[in-house]
Amino acid sequence: MPWAMLDDVRLTVRRHRLLPENAAVLVAVSGGLDSMVLLHALRKQWYRCEVVHIDHGLRGAESDADRRFVEEHCREQDILCHVRAVDVQALASQQGLSVQMAARELRYEALKKVALATGIEHIALAHHRDDAIETFFLELMRGGTGTIPARSGPFVRPLIGVGRAAIEAYAKEQGLTWREDASNADPKYLRNRVRHELLPLLEDLAPGVRKVLGRSIDRSRALQVVAMEMIDAKLSGHREALPLEMIRQQDGPLLLHRWLRPIGFHPEQLEKLLQAIDDERTGAIFTAGSHRAMVDREAVLLSAIPADAPPEHRIDTDLAVPSDAPFSCERCDTASLDLNEGPSTAWLDEASLNFPLVFRPWRQGDRMRPIGLGGSKLISDILIDAKVPRPEKERTLVLVSGDRIVWLAGHRVAEGAQAKPNSASVLRVALRKA
Repeated sequence: MPWAMLDDVRLTVRRHRLLPENAAVLVAVSGGLDSMVLLHALRKQWYRCEVVHIDHGLRGAESDADRRFVEEHCREQDILCHVRAVDVQALASQQGLSVQMAARELRYEALKKVALATGIEHIALAHHRDDAIETFFLELMRGGTGTIPARSGPFVRPLIGVGRAAIEAYAKEQGLTWREDASNADPKYLRNRVRHELLPLLEDLAPGVRKVLGRSIDRSRALQVVAMEMIDAKLSGHREALPLEMIRQQDGPLLLHRWLRPIGFHPEQLEKLLQAIDDERTGAIFTAGSHRAMVDREAVLLSAIPADAPPEHRIDTDLAVPSDAPFSCERCDTASLDLNEGPSTAWLDEASLNFPLVFRPWRQGDRMRPIGLGGSKLISDILIDAKVPRPEKERTLVLVSGDRIVWLAGHRVAEGAQAKPNSASVLRVALRKA
């Protein structure tokens, strides 16, 4: 019953207050079944629609065919069409994201830019009830409890109360055409296995379970909206630091989840972060994409990972060092030895070193055996004990010989690496002034 589907769309729009009557709407259209039905349904209800097609460039000729299909459909229907291409592989490589996560980030960013350029306030996405159910199970498997909201910022989802079967029936009844994406059936993606294996099994065990799950998710979504409003109020003013005192409260895990999940931290990472807080592991660092969270003495500190983080430098036996490197390295005789020159210089016994040496930023978990300690110690603990300010701590470098850190630049030299008056050959490594 195609008109019943339109009634469901109207009910969803009204219940969640997604769109004002006769509103201008930017519709994200991939060319697939769901987005073609969304566009058709919104136009049937007299919304003023413009289309955005995002070309992710991931499927070669198929991506080109998708774009041409959407453009041709818009020409036939006299709909203004905006096409934007994004470089998914580049972002995934630069920020260490999965292809799917990078595609999502770029897609949403491109949609918001088109909305800004056109002055259209509402961006319609084609997520439907079955998508919400699949996401619910995927989140459960990852340790979360979320699903797809009916609205998030400028994004609205008018089909969120409609099942896939109703969408397919509507498309056939209306004689719509669409493009098929073969990756939607590929079992290597967990979502596809939930869609094609888990949900049919549940339907076989309990006929009609999708509608039941849909209603449960609706109630959960409503509760989530209320809870998020309360949590957002608590998080107000805590963009870069969340006090440990707040995290240790009963709703602390929810606060941490709401604070870090939107920027790419996964539930497993959040569990490890909570464990680090419980264990009082000051200095523990967790990264996700372009951000990192660090457990400090009184708060978890959130910061963007600098795009200009120091590169690694390799030092071979010829001691050649680029002129723009943050250090110098030279071979000296023992007559030049000056162990009191200061912490920005290390005098090393060359015979104790294994080439090539590597000069790099320190990493979480790095350890060394500083002179006089009688054992090894985490670099993070050495820096904490020295009360090194966080910005300086993030820029601190180490000199590595084989699998051993021989110098924490500006701070400590390792046991057995320091030059002596009887050393056959001495290296002087010094930090250059910025």
